[in-house]
Amino acid sequence: MSLTNSLDLNQSVHFLGYRTDVNDIYSCVDVFAFMSFQEGLPVALMEAMASGVPCICSDIRGNSDLIRNGKNGWCIKNDICDLADAIIDCYQNPKKAAKFAEIGVGEIDNYSVEKVTEALADIYRNMP
Repeated sequence: MSLTNSLDLNQSVHFLGYRTDVNDIYSCVDVFAFMSFQEGLPVALMEAMASGVPCICSDIRGNSDLIRNGKNGWCIKNDICDLADAIIDCYQNPKKAAKFAEIGVGEIDNYSVEKVTEALADIYRNMP
C-alpha cells in the first residue's frame, strides 16, 4: 500500500482483501489479468473464464493449460510491456476480446466438478 500512496494511486488502486462476492466483481471488469509466477490450479483464472471475462495470464504451468494465446485469451511472458500490449489489444479489439471470453466460457465447462469426477472415475475403472 505504501507504493500506491507514494505513486498517488489511491483513487485508482484498491486492495479489496478477502471477498465472497467475486461474481459481482467479475461482472464489473473489462479484462482479468493474472500475472503470477507459479500456479498449481489457478482457480481465480477459472472463475474469470467462467464469468465471461477476457483473460490475460502469464505463460506458466496451470495458466497455459487453460488459456491458449490467441485462441481463448492472452497467455504471455510475465513482462510489463507484454502485459501492456495485451491490455491495449483487448481494448482496441473488443470483438476479439468478446470472442476469447465466449470461447473461455465454453471451455471451462470441461473443468466442472462433474466432468473432472467422471474423468477420475474413468482412470480408476481402467486401472489394471
